[in-house]
Amino acid sequence: MSTTDKLKAEIGTKKTAVVTPMPMSDLANRCFKTIMKQETIKAFSMALPKNANPERFARIIWTECRKSRELLKAEPASLISACMIAAQLNLEIGSHLGQAYLVPFEVNKKIDGQWVKTPQAQLIIGYRGLITLARKSGDMISLNAYAVYEKDDFSYHLGLHPDIHHIPSSDADRGNLLYVYAVANFVGGGVQFEVMSRAEVEKVRNESQGYKFAKRKAESTKPTKPINSPWVSHFEEMAKKTVIRRLAKYLPLSVEAARAVAADEAADRGETPWDVVDASFVETGGEISPEDFDKEEPIPSTEDSTTNPKTADQPPLDEAWLSAYDTSTTEGSEI
Repeated sequence: MSTTDKLKAEIGTKKTAVVTPMPMSDLANRCFKTIMKQETIKAFSMALPKNANPERFARIIWTECRKSRELLKAEPASLISACMIAAQLNLEIGSHLGQAYLVPFEVNKKIDGQWVKTPQAQLIIGYRGLITLARKSGDMISLNAYAVYEKDDFSYHLGLHPDIHHIPSSDADRGNLLYVYAVANFVGGGVQFEVMSRAEVEKVRNESQGYKFAKRKAESTKPTKPINSPWVSHFEEMAKKTVIRRLAKYLPLSVEAARAVAADEAADRGETPWDVVDASFVETGGEISPEDFDKEEPIPSTEDSTTNPKTADQPPLDEAWLSAYDTSTTEGSEI
């Protein structure tokens, strides 16, 4: 037998990866148990400040996951890793405050010699979250971001005497967004600012792995659906976050703010949340699997039991709510 024939025979007999999708009810049940189990809540209590309520933090995460079917599909390890970063930074997840968002995306994993797309969850930090963390350094009086529209009176110049002139239009419709800029005022005097055009912001958006995934997902559905991404639903906020992140390179940041910038940049590159620990890359020697996370390991109890009281067993998942999940369920923007 020739070498070519041997290779064909090997390829023909090679096992291919078969991924059987889980029913939506099982995905919802898995997500609920992952977030609300006592081991996870204890881990949140160790990462959150002592005055924070880990049970409330967990239920906010569960509420956000219920809004997105793709988040329910995410591997539990990636979901908890993203949430742990938010807990360490003391940022509340959800669009109501705009501090941080949970966004689904996909990574390629090799299973039985074949690359398979695996659902993951990543943390996207909003501009309000970056501002909150940056102000903790104590070196800044204020840090703000602004959007410039077509009808605004706006100009700026750099050089030896950089300056910005911006008078917003009083019209209800100010036109299209043209620029965003961020300004930091320091305690000892002095101002630092950064300006980005819409084209520059859109270039950053188009390189974001989370946005790419949302765009592919929308285009693959028939009929085509709107792109489900903060870059679409909250473009101005994401644009402000982008210019603040660029300005942050010149600012005296707190440890939390530096960690947030590193985590957000990693999310844009499509790196899994556990790649970033304490604002530096850590080689783990391999990806963490959901099975590893589910192993029962002792977790030290919190020092202040009165601040983070232990709760009784979590109530069972509502079977009536679960019954709505099946393959025939009509998809919507919120569950």
